[in-house]
Amino acid sequence: MAIRTYGSNGQSILPDFQKYLSQKSLAPANRISYLAHWVCRYLSYANDREIDATQYNEIAILGFMEVLRRDRVLQDWQVKQADEALKLYYLHYHGQKKGNEIAPEVSNASELTAEMIRIIRLKHYSYSTESTYIQWVERFAAHIKKSGKELDSANADDLKLFLSHLALKRRVSSSTQNQAFNALLFMFRHVLKRPVDGIETAVRAKRGPKLPVVLNVDEVKLLFDNDDLHSCFKRLVECSPKPSRYVISHRQAISS
Repeated sequence: MAIRTYGSNGQSILPDFQKYLSQKSLAPANRISYLAHWVCRYLSYANDREIDATQYNEIAILGFMEVLRRDRVLQDWQVKQADEALKLYYLHYHGQKKGNEIAPEVSNASELTAEMIRIIRLKHYSYSTESTYIQWVERFAAHIKKSGKELDSANADDLKLFLSHLALKRRVSSSTQNQAFNALLFMFRHVLKRPVDGIETAVRAKRGPKLPVVLNVDEVKLLFDNDDLHSCFKRLVECSPKPSRYVISHRQAISS
């Protein structure tokens, strides 16, 4: 695919950006014009969709990357080059930071889950992760509604109370609580664009005792010292499909 590195009037695309990359040695000279090309394509993409292209917008950029991936003419290295170009343009050239994007307006659980699904799919998470995250978002939304608050006013304190509720009232396992935490952390960070400080003070579910996977040497010897258990074990071995060369000697390990 031929990439145009000059505008329709014959001048180079984004000359100030190209000059900046060259002066700061942020890219090889032979790649600078191509990086400018990808930025120009994104600016056109944002303009067509009425997206504010003056600010770094992670979700809009993810959408643009998805369009490029679906283009069968483009190769993977070109998509990566486009992603690199946009980071250089916004984070270096304009000195912006990630996380300053304006959050979409969500006034109810349906709008929130719809936005969650869109972002999860843009980030190429698995379907099982998507399903799990959506279930926890719906449960959190129901919890917020029951407490008399509006979903669009939910904050880190509400998340902390919900996690504590799972541990104290619902008595969920540690892994289940962590699953809820990951899902809701994703929602706050990537959908609502809200800080989630102080979560570490939430009540954590207790981890269950870990059972030993295998018996140690002393425990095995104790089993063989018990004649009843030894007889049962010997009978199990005799009935098993193992080759007959495996024999059990009393108070010894299984040997061939």
